[in-house]
Amino acid sequence: MRDFRPDTLGIAEVKPKNSANKPNIAEYNLNEVSNFNMFSKNVENDTGRGILLYVNAELEANEIKMDTPFEENLFVNININIHDKMLVGIIYRSESGSDENNSLLNDLITEACEKGYRKLLIMGDFNYPNIEWDTWFSKSEVKYNFISTLQDNYLYQAVHKPTRWRGNNRPNILDLLISNEE
Repeated sequence: MRDFRPDTLGIAEVKPKNSANKPNIAEYNLNEVSNFNMFSKNVENDTGRGILLYVNAELEANEIKMDTPFEENLFVNININIHDKMLVGIIYRSESGSDENNSLLNDLITEACEKGYRKLLIMGDFNYPNIEWDTWFSKSEVKYNFISTLQDNYLYQAVHKPTRWRGNNRPNILDLLISNEE
């Protein structure tokens, strides 16, 4: 496992919730330790929680602006080789987000799928607890609509073990890896 070198790294909720000292964007740069280009959203301003996407500098990558106004998202086109491109996105969805923003998330996922990339990866902190990923089921209408969006776009969700535990709360899968390839 030590020799594993990822080509992309995504981090959601970069900014601390309760801190008087806001880190400078330069503090997130990995150039001193590795060869990555950094893409960021809401890191240098007072809105959102901030997201970062690092892409191996040997890969040609550029940010793609999406039309859907979902609050926190970042998408990057990565040229894998001369014939193949991949769309990589990172999402942060606040647990306390509005119904409108939840609907916009579904629209954003559909928009990403409609871009026509043969390879698509969307990762992040979606904050949808209590989805039964083994059966793709939830009693909540908001979560059901999210699941339906994934299914309607023929997407897979790859995380099968809890990513969040807190005290006596039920462990949940909140961080997701969604792709168009199983």
